[in-house]
Amino acid sequence: MAKILSTKILEDAVYERLLAAGHALTQYNALEAESFPFSAAPYPVYVCSSQNAVAALREYWHRQDQNTLQTAKWFCVGEKTAETLEALGIQVTATAENATALIENYLKPLDTKILWFTGVRKTPALENFIREKGCDYMDCYMTRAVQKSFSQDFDAILFFSPSGIESYLKSNSLQSTTLACCIGETTAEAAKAHTTDLLVSKKASSMHLAVEVINHFKKEL
Repeated sequence: MAKILSTKILEDAVYERLLAAGHALTQYNALEAESFPFSAAPYPVYVCSSQNAVAALREYWHRQDQNTLQTAKWFCVGEKTAETLEALGIQVTATAENATALIENYLKPLDTKILWFTGVRKTPALENFIREKGCDYMDCYMTRAVQKSFSQDFDAILFFSPSGIESYLKSNSLQSTTLACCIGETTAEAAKAHTTDLLVSKKASSMHLAVEVINHFKKEL
């Protein structure tokens, strides 16, 4: 049995999957997001960088030109983000595992105006794209660290963003015996500054990360 900490409250199915595998799970939200009121201008292409961006869009859906949004092309990072967009009646053209892959595979070839819904903090890939491509963006949310210290040691910690790692480390440290489990390469890059003991999910989904963690500890038995 492994002692696992998740820096995000997990969906019930993911939580139950880890428990069913015999692991002890502690979870909390290392970040809290605040949405900003906004109304999106008409664009032929929109991009969402995270579920927080979709949450902001959903909260202020009544302020949007819904027909324009629902008939435009949409791209996003992560399958879960796509699912939450589709719940708003938006058809997603393509998804990628991270912003870098989305930009390189889908957005750079486009010869049209793009509006990217994002948070105040941006990945280096997005900042470069905004500068080089002239991509427009809208800051529709910001995240704050939730500081919480833990007295016990964990065998594994699940991280879902670079800012989540930063939040956790405000009150804790990464022990040499702790496996840092990251939802993608962008998060893993941030973790590398603090540990070399990494597990990186090949897909940007909580369930996929949980399955890889379960398989990792099965191999250690």
